[in-house]
Amino acid sequence: MKDAISSKIRSVSEREFRIVLPSRDNNGHSLNKSVYSDYIKKMSDEFGGVTIHKAFGCGRKENKSASNPDPPLQCEENLVIEASLNSSKRQDIESGLRLMNRLGKNAQKRFGQWGVLVQSDTIEDVGFAEGNSKKYLGKKMRKDGFDFFEP
Repeated sequence: MKDAISSKIRSVSEREFRIVLPSRDNNGHSLNKSVYSDYIKKMSDEFGGVTIHKAFGCGRKENKSASNPDPPLQCEENLVIEASLNSSKRQDIESGLRLMNRLGKNAQKRFGQWGVLVQSDTIEDVGFAEGNSKKYLGKKMRKDGFDFFEP
């Protein structure tokens, strides 16, 4: 017998799109949240919404070689903006890929980075738990002024 939640989960096939943006400039200064609004809006317009989270990433600008066996590792805090496309139509996928490529090129120039990571993955096994929404969750779950991204 299925439990109440699994009986309401429907299986879908999706494509996930992601862009990783720096949260600091190349001198270590925190960036204003408003610099991300254009990326969030364009992805939300294309895909219907986004998920945003912080991530810490490291990478090497140079490949290992005989003359440089251990190139320096550059690490930084990033903001990951991701969205899902619930469509297998070629035109929808190509539209999403074109948008993400434009956003990546724009971000690379705007943020002065040597590179900006843009990803697209096909997700074959996705569950979506559906149910009734609630306008209020109760005082114990609320905290006025809470900002997830603030320490």
